[in-house]
Amino acid sequence: MTEFHLTRMGQQFYDKTAPELVRQLQRLNENLERRTADPDLRQATADLVAAAERVLDTEIVPGSKATIAAFRELRRAVREARDAMGEIGGPDRGKPDTESQKCPR
Repeated sequence: MTEFHLTRMGQQFYDKTAPELVRQLQRLNENLERRTADPDLRQATADLVAAAERVLDTEIVPGSKATIAAFRELRRAVREARDAMGEIGGPDRGKPDTESQKCPR
């Protein structure tokens, strides 16, 4: 059986595919480092997690003040996190597709 590195596919893998994978991983790492270095994004993420945990800890009773307050806080945290993220996901990221998916006010 022929050694992989001696085949045309093996040569293409080592000459083009592997170096491109390394370049893409480097870009991904640089982008991730830039994003995690942003203190506003880190704070917004921490606030979002805390708000989500409060919703999970709240007994969900439709119409109750505690439920409404917890979901309002979560909605606020989501908006702040989205603002802190800027254009990471594009302009439509996280927006509801239909009116029925929107959170009640």
